[in-house]
Amino acid sequence: LRLEKLRADQALVKLEDANQRLLAMATTDALTGAANRRQYGDRMGAEVARAQRKGFPLALLALDVDHFKRVNDTHGHPAGDAVLKAFVGLIQTLVRPSDLVARTGGEEFKILLPDTGLEEAVAIAERVRERVAAMEVRPDIDAAPLRVTVSIGCALLVGDMASTEAVADERLYRAKAQGRNRVVWR
Repeated sequence: LRLEKLRADQALVKLEDANQRLLAMATTDALTGAANRRQYGDRMGAEVARAQRKGFPLALLALDVDHFKRVNDTHGHPAGDAVLKAFVGLIQTLVRPSDLVARTGGEEFKILLPDTGLEEAVAIAERVRERVAAMEVRPDIDAAPLRVTVSIGCALLVGDMASTEAVADERLYRAKAQGRNRVVWR
């Protein structure tokens, strides 16, 4: 009986480990390790509800790596992948554990900033923009370093999730139209 209990306990541990791996695969971008669209949507919905219920601020950053197609076309997709991995790795060091970095498109990302007002969100966005512009990525040992910049749109919660995303995206497009490598927050 003890042996059967031990086997059952070991099987349960293996099952829980497999479930954790499956959850990570279902909610994480395989290339960058950032949250994927599914996790972003779930978390955004929960944070919007929480912010509305408690009256806390909620900020959203919409980011796009500038001229990313040029990186892939000039240096190849492995170099582009290296840039995206380094980009997410850097951003993860600049945000709090409670924030969420998500890959929502090829070179498009969102950063969800719970309990964050506009002034602090703009400061985070500027820090991300500056650090990305200073980042050098070497896709391989013999390659010259690659540099990229990022355009960022910043919005506070305005009504619901879709409205907030629309405002952040519109500001992102303006940042690109105004010359890229900038943050637009109004």
